[in-house]
Amino acid sequence: MLLAGDEMGNSQNGNNNAYAQDNPTGWVTWDDADTELAAFTARLLSLRRAHPILRQPRFLHAAIRAADGLRDVIWRRADGEEPTPADWHDAGFRCLGLELRPAATSHDVSSTAIYMLFNAGAEQPAQLPSLAAGWQMLLDTTRPNLLPHPVPSSLVAPKQSVLVFTSRAPADCP
Repeated sequence: MLLAGDEMGNSQNGNNNAYAQDNPTGWVTWDDADTELAAFTARLLSLRRAHPILRQPRFLHAAIRAADGLRDVIWRRADGEEPTPADWHDAGFRCLGLELRPAATSHDVSSTAIYMLFNAGAEQPAQLPSLAAGWQMLLDTTRPNLLPHPVPSSLVAPKQSVLVFTSRAPADCP
């Protein structure tokens, strides 16, 4: 969720409730805009606009899709396996993947998937899900200007990063 000014690093100096502040705390000063952060935010908005999976009208329940027999949402560890109950309680569990498809209750039969890898820790070897013919990296927060490109199923997630991938059709795979 974005608030006016977030796209340029406006912090309100830590004040999380500047609603009634008619002073510099709540004002957005565009003269000091971080143009690189604003461009990255615009890229994120374009990414969301281009991929309907990221703005689904229905809540996902990990239900099986009739179109392909796959669940509409699957959580994964860095090794590509699904987390166990112990993983969810492990304070060292710092790298989490999220595989999304159109909701099982929708009429969208698209086989496209989005995979997001959230790495809140150190550099981490990662395995992309094998439920797609191949993956294309759309976003790497450690390299904001990176263009979309095909990636192998095994990779390394940079420390403190978010990676976003989309599945590719078999004809698109190297």
